[in-house]
Amino acid sequence: MTESTVNYTPEMVAILKQNAPIDYAKAQTLAPQLDRGVRSIIAKCKREGIEYISKPAPARKKSA
Repeated sequence: MTESTVNYTPEMVAILKQNAPIDYAKAQTLAPQLDRGVRSIIAKCKREGIEYISKPAPARKKSA
């Protein structure tokens, strides 16, 4: 593996850092700007240590 592809340029990472903390809504607005998927942006934030605020888990239904 001599050649590696760079998915995020330093400029893209800088944009993510400028918009921190990132939440799902911000990731959706940044996705077209960075030409990346929402999940990709979230994963990159977590890898880079950029604060990501996850949306709360849905409440569990009580069984009757």
